[in-house]
Amino acid sequence: MSDSLQALHFASGVQPAVPPVRPSGRAVPAGVILAGSFPWDNAAFDRLLPRALVPVASRPLITYGMAWMASCGLTSVTVCGNRNTRLLAPELDRHTPAGLTLTYMSDPMPRGSAGCLADAVANEPRDTVVVIDSTALPNVDLSALLTQHWASRAAATLVVHASRLPPPASRGRRPWASTCSTARR
Repeated sequence: MSDSLQALHFASGVQPAVPPVRPSGRAVPAGVILAGSFPWDNAAFDRLLPRALVPVASRPLITYGMAWMASCGLTSVTVCGNRNTRLLAPELDRHTPAGLTLTYMSDPMPRGSAGCLADAVANEPRDTVVVIDSTALPNVDLSALLTQHWASRAAATLVVHASRLPPPASRGRRPWASTCSTARR
């Protein structure tokens, strides 16, 4: 099975998740999905609808992250968006997994993902927050990741994906692309 099909298979909730080993007294993590986007390349999809709502296998792309979080027992997720946040709620209400509550935050002034994320967690009483981009197809075992995070007592745990492709040409817009990305051959 290809990596993308495994991601779709896992995130669709087909594979049952094993609950993470949560230390006593530790609350179920909160979730945040970063759904703000800026049409950098004026792509066709950007003109039609927000990237988070682009259909993949008959579902909005963002719903794979929602299902991933719900499969691990998360019960509340905040969707952080920009001016398009109002377009997300009506569509996502039809696709929200049972037991998952969504709230929405709109970043009125474009501060980037960090600004809206800071707002989302400002009053969050839980000490663990799982954050994912709305366009990601997660294929990481979230239960194992949380168990390891808590066991290591880490302040933060990041998951990155190593690409086998060389970085895209910067076309003058992202001069850091060739210096910060590593290509595997």
